[in-house]
Amino acid sequence: MQFIRKRTNTNPRRGPFHMRAPAKMFERVVRGMLPHKTERGQQAMRRLRVFEGVPPAFATKKKVVAPDALKSLRLRPDRTVTALKQIATSVGWKYEKVVESLEAKRKAKVIYYFLLLYFYFYYFYYFYYFYYFYYFYYFYYFLFWYYYYYFDMMTSANPARFEFRIW
Repeated sequence: MQFIRKRTNTNPRRGPFHMRAPAKMFERVVRGMLPHKTERGQQAMRRLRVFEGVPPAFATKKKVVAPDALKSLRLRPDRTVTALKQIATSVGWKYEKVVESLEAKRKAKVIYYFLLLYFYFYYFYYFYYFYYFYYFYYFYYFLFWYYYYYFDMMTSANPARFEFRIW
């Protein structure tokens, strides 16, 4: 890790700065892929949001998988893979265990959240289904006969309208 020790000879506070957090590392990698000195690249960098773990605002949102980015589809089986958190820990990032514990708590809360949703809908459907079914049944029965007589009056009141009756 020689690049970590690289500094300016005259004043080390001037850089280059090597980030140790995985989110900052990833942000720097994406910045290298974008034309960050143009207005369009700066707007893209402003739109980029990177986190360690999942923040509470996104904890209950549906996760999306990009199939083109799956390791099993993109890489040969004999290729070795390293997680970014391993690189960050080896460089000096100290918060791997903190993020893992927060992720474990978040996953427990999310499971609880989705179980509540599941039981709520289960209860709604199976215990109140018949109660609502009878009311909707009579409501639709009423609508059917209402429209039946309404359209019958409309067709019989206007002799210019074409009338085809089976009954």
